[in-house]
Amino acid sequence: MIASTPCNVCGNEEADRESINPFNTSFQIKCPRCGEFEITEECIDWIGTKKTYNMNRHLISGWIRNHSITTPPLLMSTNLEEIVRQAPKSPIEKANILLAYLNKKTSYFGEEIRIEWKNDYSICYSTNDTELFRLMEHLEEEGHVKKISGVMGSSSYHVTSLGFNKYEQSLKETETSMQCFVAMWFDVCMAPARDNGLIPAIKDAGFYPLVIDQKEHNDKICEQILLEIKKSKFIVADVTGSRGGVYFEAGYAMALGKEVIWTCEENDFKDVHFDTRQYNHIVWKTPEALREKLFNRILGTIGRGNVKIERKES
Repeated sequence: MIASTPCNVCGNEEADRESINPFNTSFQIKCPRCGEFEITEECIDWIGTKKTYNMNRHLISGWIRNHSITTPPLLMSTNLEEIVRQAPKSPIEKANILLAYLNKKTSYFGEEIRIEWKNDYSICYSTNDTELFRLMEHLEEEGHVKKISGVMGSSSYHVTSLGFNKYEQSLKETETSMQCFVAMWFDVCMAPARDNGLIPAIKDAGFYPLVIDQKEHNDKICEQILLEIKKSKFIVADVTGSRGGVYFEAGYAMALGKEVIWTCEENDFKDVHFDTRQYNHIVWKTPEALREKLFNRILGTIGRGNVKIERKES
């Protein structure tokens, strides 16, 4: 049964909630601010009672908004920490996300894009409508957008030629990148897969693999991860171990429009989150098999890179 109720994440009064199992332990929510998503009962409790998440509802809302483009994302207590930790927080990051959104919404030069202050501040992880308004002012001052009209509660803008150039330049930097970001579980059991499978396959295909060990996780490392994902041409996400950070990094890359190649060890594939099962995973038994399959997948979907590394057979 669908019921109108305040959104459990952002508090918007116009959200709809529906139980998606007979035990009422998970729900589907349609919110005009966050978008459509699924959430567990435990996660609802955590957001309501744990200070870290309660104070950062806007970051969680922003993550949902940016990940509900294709299928409703699942919000669980196990991925809340990664979502809050890695969410964009600096004004420049938020402004760049906002400009990218406006560019993607524009189908022809001069098209007016309407911004609703009450619901659209989640687009760029803003704290509230005031921050969104100031970010739009910043884009205007930079000459990237032009305000066309404004009424109570909303304004319309169009992206300028300078704004298009700024966005296109960021895309070109990615297109010429030869870097592949590797998201994976950093456990000792994954060392053979990393050293004999993932890394050599990426090098074989002519790309530079970047692996950031997250054992010592801190805010600086999180900022570095987001920056390197943005700089990468594509990402390889090995979901063996079903680590929340891997899903977050893959989702962040997808929100940026980057290609994600999914891999998983055969015995772990049964535990892959259902939200990603729609994607074609490379299921591997041995590091050697992973190397060969990943190499072929990269050539088939990305093409060959130009990093000159001689391919050696194992």
